[in-house]
Amino acid sequence: MDDKFYNKLLSDLLELKNEIDETKNKKLDMELLERIIKRLHSFECEECKKYLKVINDQIAILKQKHNAINEKDIKEYNKMKNNVISHLQKEHKLVTKDYYIGIYMSLGITLGLIFGLSVFDNIALGLPIGLSIGLAIGTAKDEEAKKKGLVI
Repeated sequence: MDDKFYNKLLSDLLELKNEIDETKNKKLDMELLERIIKRLHSFECEECKKYLKVINDQIAILKQKHNAINEKDIKEYNKMKNNVISHLQKEHKLVTKDYYIGIYMSLGITLGLIFGLSVFDNIALGLPIGLSIGLAIGTAKDEEAKKKGLVI
């Protein structure tokens, strides 16, 4: 994808970000979209190029609506964004921010409950142990992914 298109896309995104109000900006999560655009541009994948064009079209639609963006538009936008994230995760092995924390924290809680019931006969003791171990492992894995540049 040429740099002219990429720069225009980023400038349109910035323009849209400045036009809409704070609540819609949070609902649309423009910061994440900016990171997605940069990631898509960094790969020489045909599907990534198609997704950049889809994002460009979606931004154009949202810019036309200005502050009249409704829930249907936000839902459609989030569906598109999730499809792009899914592509980046499956094809390019990228992860979202705090991906591993969520996985390992829930796994730690589960194992902590089992461990607490079987060893200590006390759920209250196993739960924080499992939670803290899962949180520590998840944080370490997230930091490792960040260092490797695998975070969207």
